[in-house]
Amino acid sequence: NLRSNTGAVNKITLLNRIGDKFTFKLSPIIKTDWVKIENLSKQQQSNIRNTIGSNLRLNRDQHLKALGELLDKNQPVIVLGTSGSGKTVLAKLWLESLPSNNLNVWLKSDSFNAPTFISFEEALGIKHSLPEILNNSMRQSLYIVIDALDRLFSSNSFENLATFLKMLSQK
Repeated sequence: NLRSNTGAVNKITLLNRIGDKFTFKLSPIIKTDWVKIENLSKQQQSNIRNTIGSNLRLNRDQHLKALGELLDKNQPVIVLGTSGSGKTVLAKLWLESLPSNNLNVWLKSDSFNAPTFISFEEALGIKHSLPEILNNSMRQSLYIVIDALDRLFSSNSFENLATFLKMLSQK
């Protein structure tokens, strides 16, 4: 039932049909860039504290479950709340709960503070453009967190964010 009777199947359709049965390796063309993006994401997530004081942790199981259900049904999902309410920690905990073969990107809003979108990509330290990287990724699941969007102020930041979101919608 995975095979089409006639015609061709595009990469997204193929991944949707067989993605849960196989684990795909990243294309060698973009692997180095993904490693850079993953390292940047991990570094930014490591700076997020999920404890109060030295060891007090709030139970967020109910919120994690609700976030997972929303993401299963809708994309994108925007988590809104007052400053300090735990939105960032919730996103971090949710990403940490995912299987390690998912591709996860964590960007802080100040990443978009660049004169142009090309400058934004260069600041990530990647050799290939983000559309090229995303189009060559062989993973079905990609989760992107953009943290602290309420701190975007400059028109360049908004333009870079808009370009990024438009690029994601075309993947």
